[in-house]
Amino acid sequence: MGRVYTTFIFCLLGLSKLIAQGTMHKQNGHFIAQLDFFGNYPVKSTAGHIKGGSLDYGNGFTNTDQKKYTEKGITVYGLVKSAVLKVDWWTLFGEPTEQYQFEWISSGYYDISFNDSKGKLITTKINKQNLTKYPDLLKRFNNLGPTEMAFEIKWKMGRPTEADVKKMEEKYTLDANFYSGLGLNYLNANRLYNTNVKNSSLLFESTGITPFSTPSIRSREEFLGISKGDHTDTDIKRILSWWQFCQTHTIDGFRVVKQDWPIDEMKAIAEKYLAYENGEEEPTPQEQIAKAEQKNKNTQAYGKDDFWGDAVEEENNVEIFREPNTVGLKSKNKIIVKYNSKDYDIRNTENSKVFILDHRCFFDMMHGIISFIDHKGRTIYINGSESFYASGAYDTYAIFSKKSESGVIRELLYQHSSKINMPKKIKLTYAEVVNDINNYNNVGGVSTLKYFFQIMEVERLYIDFNTMSLIKKETMFRPFYKKYTNRNGIQNVKCY
Repeated sequence: MGRVYTTFIFCLLGLSKLIAQGTMHKQNGHFIAQLDFFGNYPVKSTAGHIKGGSLDYGNGFTNTDQKKYTEKGITVYGLVKSAVLKVDWWTLFGEPTEQYQFEWISSGYYDISFNDSKGKLITTKINKQNLTKYPDLLKRFNNLGPTEMAFEIKWKMGRPTEADVKKMEEKYTLDANFYSGLGLNYLNANRLYNTNVKNSSLLFESTGITPFSTPSIRSREEFLGISKGDHTDTDIKRILSWWQFCQTHTIDGFRVVKQDWPIDEMKAIAEKYLAYENGEEEPTPQEQIAKAEQKNKNTQAYGKDDFWGDAVEEENNVEIFREPNTVGLKSKNKIIVKYNSKDYDIRNTENSKVFILDHRCFFDMMHGIISFIDHKGRTIYINGSESFYASGAYDTYAIFSKKSESGVIRELLYQHSSKINMPKKIKLTYAEVVNDINNYNNVGGVSTLKYFFQIMEVERLYIDFNTMSLIKKETMFRPFYKKYTNRNGIQNVKCY
């Protein structure tokens, strides 16, 4: 009887040796796909490479050269050149397991339109090549990336081999009702399944960087996109067993269903660039120093006894000074560098030639933003980063640099109580931080404040302050938010 059923199911699925353009690649029990939204992503392997999109990019993507992204009266387009969603599906203890990585490549520019403080419409193009003379702006441009993304994948059940069907029949008692009922409806090659990739399943990076990712398990019905309760647990297990026995699955379509781009940062870069270009604002001290260093990089050493001279004898009596609205460093009566005290403060370290620059823009639950400058006012880079998070939970020799961030995990309402346990601890694993966020449930009156909590992948850096060199580093995860609501609506954290 099993042989009859086998013949029937092959007819049902219409087995063919032809492999469609949109087929997933099966390797060691994993179904792999690289969903290329514009058909131009430089994938390292063609296995599971599925090209999508069209001339008008009808894939839901905005901020491309064809589709504009608009938010808060600001419109941008052109930043995204190519993008891919890497998909990995398999089973773990009989449960569907998923892992996703979203990568994208910048075009190197974006067009932007917005109204300035006087209501005048400003339209300009920000080109990466034009920012090389403003290093701070170039770094901010290079750090641009999506802050939220969600996707929809439509797919069809694959075509197993005859040997696979036999294994299926050995594992389950497949009677005629199964083939004519459940099999006809859910194992048919033309049955369309819908899998949603949630924003919380992804971490995001800037252009060309592969983000950290972790596997996740969710309900079988949710993965398959079918209504819960329509089938028994046994039937669902049969469907997933068949899904696993298949040699491939067909991707019918994929698209973006949700996206969020850092519109305020893109506007801020444009405003600062235009102010510099029009002579309305002087570049920051760090930019002036970087420009001077770049200019003199390939010339003879500057020998005059002034601030820029490398031949100047190093001063040991550099000290912090504070004046109304100003904080900075000076040596005797010579000002080395100064900042607006509304935005920055300076602290000493145990190294007399190294100072901590505190960014006053925002303090996120004990995780303040800091930089390091030397006795000549120059920014000190550590592990390729110039700004860091400092946590009161660890000793002063440990700082944290950002690697990537997830989408919004949960929206938390702040509650008034004698003991507030808002998530704030940096943990060794992503799952631990997710657990902290989901376990928040304080007792007390709910306020108007709501926080959009995300997770940031960071590197904990151990520093030798004598040489300002990196001793070691380890990957960790921290909860944070960059948006919150109050009585005036959604607010953006200036820096985080």
